Amino acid sequence: MAGDMRGCTLGLRAQRGGPVFVALAGPALLAAGVIACDDDDGPYGQARQMPETAARAFVAAVAASQQAWAQAGLAELIDRFGLPARVALIANRATWVTDLLAHARGWADHVPVVEALAVRAATRAAILALGLPLAEPDETTLAGRLAAEADWLRGLGQGQRPWTRKEKLAALAAAG
Repeated sequence: MAGDMRGCTLGLRAQRGGPVFVALAGPALLAAGVIACDDDDGPYGQARQMPETAARAFVAAVAASQQAWAQAGLAELIDRFGLPARVALIANRATWVTDLLAHARGWADHVPVVEALAVRAATRAAILALGLPLAEPDETTLAGRLAAEADWLRGLGQGQRPWTRKEKLAALAAAG
């Protein structure tokens, strides 16, 4: 692995399929992208249709796979940029959902949110398994800073493809 880069920080915002990441060295952008955590087939949508026992076994297997993929993706970023001084995984208002399968089974229209929460849980477990320093900034607070930080974000993403809101939030999380 690469050596310790004391200014490197990672910001992560979970979404279905894998978290968006932004890697910063001080105010400079190192990289931005997505850490793939599943094949995006919607495991909780699939599990809704299964008997309870089979569904629980299926989502447990998917969770283990998502954590392994997240851990491999984070390890790849460490190989490229060194150990981060901080990893900021954005927390959202839906973290009160503790049984993702039950929530997906009860509210079909909430399945995309559940899938993002599953990716967040897998990413959080991967960060902890790697022993990385974890911060969990609140998404609502970060969103409130978007307008005030618009010029910095625009400059940071200059020359890149258009920045998504999720990337902007991840950049703010990485910046602290």
